[in-house]
Amino acid sequence: MRLLKRLLRYGKSGLYLNRTRQQAAAAFEQTNSIQHSLRDLFELLYGLDKEARERLAGLETALSSQTSALAAQSELSAALRRSYDQRLSAVSAGLQMLSRLTPTHQPLQSAATDNPKLPIVLENFYVALESRFRGATSDISQRQAIYLPDIKQALATSDTKVVLDVGCGRGEWLSLLRGHGIESVGIDSNEGQLAEARRNGLAVWNRDALEFLREQSEGSFAAITAFHIFEHLPFPVLAEWIMEIRRVLAPGGVLIAETPNPENLIVGANTFHLDPTHVRPLPSGVLSILCETAGLAVRQIRALHPHGDLAAALKELPERAAYLLYGYQDYGLIAERPKTEML
Repeated sequence: MRLLKRLLRYGKSGLYLNRTRQQAAAAFEQTNSIQHSLRDLFELLYGLDKEARERLAGLETALSSQTSALAAQSELSAALRRSYDQRLSAVSAGLQMLSRLTPTHQPLQSAATDNPKLPIVLENFYVALESRFRGATSDISQRQAIYLPDIKQALATSDTKVVLDVGCGRGEWLSLLRGHGIESVGIDSNEGQLAEARRNGLAVWNRDALEFLREQSEGSFAAITAFHIFEHLPFPVLAEWIMEIRRVLAPGGVLIAETPNPENLIVGANTFHLDPTHVRPLPSGVLSILCETAGLAVRQIRALHPHGDLAAALKELPERAAYLLYGYQDYGLIAERPKTEML
């Protein structure tokens, strides 16, 4: 019996051991499966983490680039603002300079008064002034004849054949052009002088010059002449005249302007001021630069009309001193609107 009980006990132990082994094997397999699942999960999580880190790194790079671009754009904007401020300052300074150049006094024809007779008196005064100091009509025509070759050359190369004389006065130049078969028109604001031009059958109008020029289409004239008129204008007004003259000249057309020569000391100190409507002397260098700035090509500066006492002065004075006092009293500027212009 004892032996049987031991065998039964050993048998049960074996059954329990076998069951335990089976349970352990199953548990091991389950554990192993869990371990594989955990490893797969870790690998998946690592992959996700790696992808996430790569994406984050890409986002950081993009953000850094964007930040750099924004900084560069900010610097560019600041540079543009500085450039704009500099340009604005330059324009402001230019306007201030022009305002300083504008005379504080007004020309005689703009005098503020309620006297209705004053405009008539001033017109008659100016006619008398021209007659006494400018010379006879025949003398003026003879002096202006030197510009006929310039006019004929401009007419030969221009599609239009009309000459405009600004400040035509009594019409000496218009009469000379008509005598050479050249079509011309004139404008002036002095009705007394225009009346004489009309009596001679000349095509003239009482018009403000700047308004008239603005009304003309581009390239309307083969030549524009202005004899002893520019010195009557404030500098900013003269600049606008030159701009409009360039516009209404045909390509290849010429501007001919004559004005007192302030390099002659007697002219600059005395005779220039005999006309109270003169604003200021206009040196040839100033007029040349203004024309070039407006888009005209200056072809020539002609020294004109030496004083009658020059020959005697050259015998008594050093040549330089003689010319300073008795040299050329006027100069003529010939400027062309180029045939081909850069855009």
